[in-house]
Amino acid sequence: FITDLTEQKALQQSLIEKERQYRTLMNNMPGVVFRCLLDEHWSMLFISPSVYELTGYRAEEFTEQRITFAELIVKEDEAAISLAIDQAVASTSQYSIEYRIRHRNGNIIWVLDQASIVTNSKNDARWVDGVLVDITKRYEYEQSLKQAKYEAEVAAQAKQSFMANMSHEIRTPMNAIIGFSDILIDSPLNKDQQKQIITVNNAARSLLHLLNDILDSAKLEKGKLEIQNVHFNLQELLDNIVSTFWLDAKRKDLKLNLKIAGNVNPFYLGDDTRLRQVLTNLIGNAIKFTERGHVTLSVTHNPNQPILFKVQDTGIGIKKDRLNAIFKPFEQADGTTTRRFGGTGLGTTISKQLVELMGGKIYAQSTLGQGSCFSFTVALEKGEKSQVQTISKNVFNLPPLKILVVDDIEQNIELLTIMLSQAGHQVRKANNGFEAIEIFNQHRFDIILMDIHMPKCDGISATASIRSLEQQKQLEQTPIIALTASVLQQDKLTAKQAGMNGFATKPVDINQLNYEIARVLGLAISQLETADPIDSKLRIDLAKGEKMWGSTEKHLKEVALFLTQHQNSMQTLATNKLNYKHHAQILHNLKGLAGNLALNNLSDLVAQAEKQRDTTSYAQCILKCHQEWQQLADELSHLRIAPQENKLQKVTVSNTEFIHQLTLLLSQAKRAELDDTLLSYIERITPEQHKNAILSICEQFNEFEFDNAKIELNALLTTLNN
Repeated sequence: FITDLTEQKALQQSLIEKERQYRTLMNNMPGVVFRCLLDEHWSMLFISPSVYELTGYRAEEFTEQRITFAELIVKEDEAAISLAIDQAVASTSQYSIEYRIRHRNGNIIWVLDQASIVTNSKNDARWVDGVLVDITKRYEYEQSLKQAKYEAEVAAQAKQSFMANMSHEIRTPMNAIIGFSDILIDSPLNKDQQKQIITVNNAARSLLHLLNDILDSAKLEKGKLEIQNVHFNLQELLDNIVSTFWLDAKRKDLKLNLKIAGNVNPFYLGDDTRLRQVLTNLIGNAIKFTERGHVTLSVTHNPNQPILFKVQDTGIGIKKDRLNAIFKPFEQADGTTTRRFGGTGLGTTISKQLVELMGGKIYAQSTLGQGSCFSFTVALEKGEKSQVQTISKNVFNLPPLKILVVDDIEQNIELLTIMLSQAGHQVRKANNGFEAIEIFNQHRFDIILMDIHMPKCDGISATASIRSLEQQKQLEQTPIIALTASVLQQDKLTAKQAGMNGFATKPVDINQLNYEIARVLGLAISQLETADPIDSKLRIDLAKGEKMWGSTEKHLKEVALFLTQHQNSMQTLATNKLNYKHHAQILHNLKGLAGNLALNNLSDLVAQAEKQRDTTSYAQCILKCHQEWQQLADELSHLRIAPQENKLQKVTVSNTEFIHQLTLLLSQAKRAELDDTLLSYIERITPEQHKNAILSICEQFNEFEFDNAKIELNALLTTLNN
């Protein structure tokens, strides 16, 4: 028989060609292709020759079972691999996992294993088809990035600690210099002595201004400076600023002009403090760099446009190629400027940052030898005269008070004693926290001024002991104001958590100190607010809440959570079964939480209830609190925010990774730090069975209860490790 085999031979040749193509493709892939059985040895049915570069063993050594792939896997990674494969087998899907293997030469290799589970007609797993990729270099690069990030965070923390220490160490002696020179200026001195003490006072205030510039620059870099919108009188603000510099200009025989366009409103809504800071920097620079001629501040406001501020001078001017440099930190128009005029070069930098923080833009134009013009725009809303807060003179003329001053620096104590005694107050002194506790145990005071940083017993510990004594003896709380050279937000938070009622910084400004005393004692509240302060406030201050919590969604979620979790507290207050001590604790907690959530009405109503001693008045206040609570719930329901709403996508991680993230969170709790990003990520990766525990831990962090957070974290970690 003769048979035509042409078609058969062509088919065989085609199969040979395709087999050669697939083999070439596998050999040139950036990885190792394999097929293995689902057994404990990872018995290889096939593995591409490139496995030699990855492991140091040839393909036939695996397929002939002279070596098994399971023998190469690092023991510590076996559990995670088994878990990934078991999950893939259960769902007959793919898996992807990174783990370590040991090369024939002893080196550790990181591999990415991506594979699929192959099943038969009965859906039973038969084998695994996958690819192994060497990711050692990528892993090492990631580790170097993590190390660099860690070192950067350590450096940032060191910088913050340095700034805190520098602030405290400089402000403490500056407090004495400025305070005593202020007293001497008002004393009978001859002409030369008066001139000398004024020079000392001005020099000290210049140093303080320099310190504030450096601290403001650091805060702006970290995004820690906030804009506070209030109703203010713009024309009065501008007049005050110009009046401040009038004497400086007159000494240099300069004309200082103020031009306000007729269409500029008297009252606006914005941050008058930051606006004053920008104008003070620009006008101060203009006077400094102008020897003859004038400095003019002009303000115009065209309809539907931001307000335009211009500070123009006839000074030394700036070279065109240096105009952009003047907005960079620590840079001047040229190298000789610092030597001729002094300064750090931070004024214009801070001004630019503040203007941009207020949503505006700043520009500079200049001609060398003829003068400069700095202009900036700020979008301010029209304000209301009735909303402008005016401080009555009565605030600065307090009634005679019994005051305990606690400070470890003798000069500070003496200075405060002189200032307060001249105002008619009775002053007792203590040099440390232990003395303060002993004196408080024997005498009653209207208010305590407490330094935070002291040897033997600091202000935080002393305050805690005083609050404990008050609870033991069922005494009404004595207001305590933290008096410290530190200006960092963390210190303010620490003081508040310790039970302090106010915060005043050194060097002491007697007017600001008196205002803080009046605020804490409630002496000026009626003069600072409108006739009905509660009704004039926002029930939920969304603008403030967004700044505090990062977004309106996050803010409202926390408000909803607060109303759910503390409903029982409100019901407990209504039952009137607990004693005064327990009621006071509940009210104190609710007041702090409401304030942190920008619930203005509720915070004020709870504060009023906290002060009541008459049973009838107290019951009326609690009733108002209940009504406000219900109105909050109604308003929140209109916004359609659910207490447990969570729009973040769920992320699945290994048990090891979950424990690692919880360990990071525990280290933050030990340092009393709050990282919203880490908390949010942990919420996303938390398995369902631990969801309630994590919600409780997050609540402890949000309420700054770091000790409770540590206890709950340790308990959860113990459960996971077991």
